[in-house]
Amino acid sequence: MGTKIDIRKFCKEKHELSPLLTRAVFKNGKVFCQKSSFVNLGVVCDGKQKSLCNEAKGSCLRLRRNFAINLNLSDWALEGRYLNCKFSVKNKLPKKIVQ
Repeated sequence: MGTKIDIRKFCKEKHELSPLLTRAVFKNGKVFCQKSSFVNLGVVCDGKQKSLCNEAKGSCLRLRRNFAINLNLSDWALEGRYLNCKFSVKNKLPKKIVQ
């Protein structure tokens, strides 16, 4: 049996200079560090997620930890039972990171 690791921490260390890191996924015994320049996240606030509708900005910031690790919260909205969070890269990307 292997050692337990925090896969978010692993990805943050592996891609320390990348502002594009969005999330860490463990699948089929491997860690995948996903990157993107933006993330649009929509959540229905019911069941376990009902409390997300209490405070939109704070909820988006909490969701950022799992879905948009190195991105900045650029917009948020609460429309009835639907929470919408938009995350993007704040500054222009350094040329050495753009692929």
